[in-house]
Amino acid sequence: MEAAKKSVNRRRREGFWHSLGVLLYDIGFQAEYMFVRAFRLLARVPGIFILLGSVFARLFHRNIRPFFMSLGNDLLSPFRQAVSGFSNIAAVIRAERETGGSAVKAGTSYFMRGVRVYSGLIRRSLSYLFPIGAAAVFGVVVWSVLGQNYALAVEYRGEIVGYIADETVYEEAQKYVEGRIRNTGTEEEWSVSPTFTIAAVPEAAMRNVTELADRLIETSDEQIQEASGVIVDGLLIGVASDSAGLNEALEAVKAPYEDANNPNLRVEFWQNVEVVEGLYFTSTLEPLDSVLSKLRGETPVTLDDGTQASVNMLRVKQIVRTTVTEELVYEEQTVEDDTLTWGKREVVQEGVNGSRDAIYDVTYMDGVEMSREFVAEENVVPAVNEITRIGTQTISGTAGAAGTGDFMWPVPDYTYQSRGFMGQAHRGLDICASYGTYIYAADNGVVEFAGSDPNGYNWSYGNYVKIDHGNGYTTIYGHCSALAVTSGQYVTKGTIIGYVGSTGRSSGNHCHFEILYNGQLCDPAKFVTAP
Repeated sequence: MEAAKKSVNRRRREGFWHSLGVLLYDIGFQAEYMFVRAFRLLARVPGIFILLGSVFARLFHRNIRPFFMSLGNDLLSPFRQAVSGFSNIAAVIRAERETGGSAVKAGTSYFMRGVRVYSGLIRRSLSYLFPIGAAAVFGVVVWSVLGQNYALAVEYRGEIVGYIADETVYEEAQKYVEGRIRNTGTEEEWSVSPTFTIAAVPEAAMRNVTELADRLIETSDEQIQEASGVIVDGLLIGVASDSAGLNEALEAVKAPYEDANNPNLRVEFWQNVEVVEGLYFTSTLEPLDSVLSKLRGETPVTLDDGTQASVNMLRVKQIVRTTVTEELVYEEQTVEDDTLTWGKREVVQEGVNGSRDAIYDVTYMDGVEMSREFVAEENVVPAVNEITRIGTQTISGTAGAAGTGDFMWPVPDYTYQSRGFMGQAHRGLDICASYGTYIYAADNGVVEFAGSDPNGYNWSYGNYVKIDHGNGYTTIYGHCSALAVTSGQYVTKGTIIGYVGSTGRSSGNHCHFEILYNGQLCDPAKFVTAP
């Protein structure tokens, strides 16, 4: 019974909580043990450094210090002995001189004896000095090599054309040359294939982009050359290597037309002739005479479309800068005035013409003026405009603007004329139209008369309308069947003023249309056009 109770209690003690307690205990124990070991290790560090220091000190005193002292003695002993020996030689020489013996012989004998006695010491010193000297020589050589200026040697067509810092200098020089080559219509291309090697050169031997490009051009003279191309109106005529000769020949063509005493004269070719310097392919170069022959039209030139033509491209024009005094004509301005009767005009400011000195570039070809271009004006005296007041007051009140002088066809839907203007024999146009067709005012104005005059001078018009346009013009519309306006009424251009009929002296329906200027008859056909 007791044994069973102990077994149950033991199982309870060895359950989950027991296992957790054992785990926590082990963790705490291991953590404590690790901290203890780390502390002990840190406590030993000063001792380790002290130990290493003592070992190094013993090593220095026992081995390193004696080595360097021995080395120093070996290196310095010959010099000490030499100093002592030379002192002794000096004493021997003085003693021999005092006794009357041979000082030189005694000194030489003493020196040779010292060399034999200390030969081992000298050899031991040299065994140290030779490696040190060799190391010094090696350092000097390395230093001198590192101090050299290294560059890329550019070799092209078997010739060194320059030394550069890196390949980008060559690439820029190549682009520079290609950019200067003029397109002459050839399919030829400039190509280079240089080789690069490393070389040590002075700084002064280095080339920049422009210098290297110049050397590449010089070396490529079999393919590209400096030359001058002649371009006329955008077309390349030819390329000549003799640039100076080409320019002299062109100037010689213009020389007879020039006048050094006339500063207002300049001479140019009639066509746009340009001399463009640059790089051209050697295969396109021509003799100077050949290029000039094409320019004079003596040799055909191939045009852009493939055809050939022989044209003298060296025709010369003279451009003379000329000053001409010109009159500036005044303008007429009108101002409406409702205090004046309609159609009455009063000039309130007289017009005065002005003047100016106009500067022109006048172009001549073989003495004939071809054109003139306005350049500027000087000494301008402005014109004074004429201002005229025009009356707008009518019987019925204030009227609108006067007529413009631009008349419309009074019967727009009909164009046939049975009779035209014949002066006093027939004073206007007879425009045939159906009975009752609208008749329109040909321009702005005031109705001066609307009605019939059976006992007067104008009885033949029958019913008619007379319009004063306020600008010197008057119009008459005759033979109306009826009227749509009254005397004194203001009408605008296009206003219905009456209807076509055959009143008065008439043989059929039509509109008799007259135009007068300042009372004088005018041919209406010169002012209106049938639609």
